[in-house]
Amino acid sequence: MNLRKRLLFSLLPCLLLCVSGCGDRVATAPVSGTVTVDGTPVENVLVIFSPMVQGDNHFPGPYSSGVTDSNGRFTLKTRSGQNGAVIGNHAIGFTWADVSPDALGLIQERLANVEMSDDPEAERSRLEREFRETREKIESRPFLDPMIKRTFEVSSEGSDAADFELGAE
Repeated sequence: MNLRKRLLFSLLPCLLLCVSGCGDRVATAPVSGTVTVDGTPVENVLVIFSPMVQGDNHFPGPYSSGVTDSNGRFTLKTRSGQNGAVIGNHAIGFTWADVSPDALGLIQERLANVEMSDDPEAERSRLEREFRETREKIESRPFLDPMIKRTFEVSSEGSDAADFELGAE
């Protein structure tokens, strides 16, 4: 057997072990809840559950996320599409799902480079309109501090009451 084949056959078991162990299939439980700001349900909030390091387990599993609906309700899924969240303690983060914190800056960057487009005048008009609409959307909402952090423990039974009030602190 030539060297290349021996190398392939010796590395194959390691490769199979890595591939089989690299998935997100860990114990999860269903999690849903509500996000309110000053008591009012808020739509389009991205809720992110990040598993916390537990003992010697420095890789407790994938994060989970969900976006609130018009009633402020969200349901979590892992990044690979599993329902729920990894069982254990999580750090929770919140941000707007439909407008990133740096959205206005990105539009301004594109405006600065508008002369490179095929139709600079039409592109400038479109970007200025997008800037105004994005700014109005941001200003019409309550302030959502991206540094707001909470913790939540997901039990093996899960929870349908992962409720978070993000009002004035």
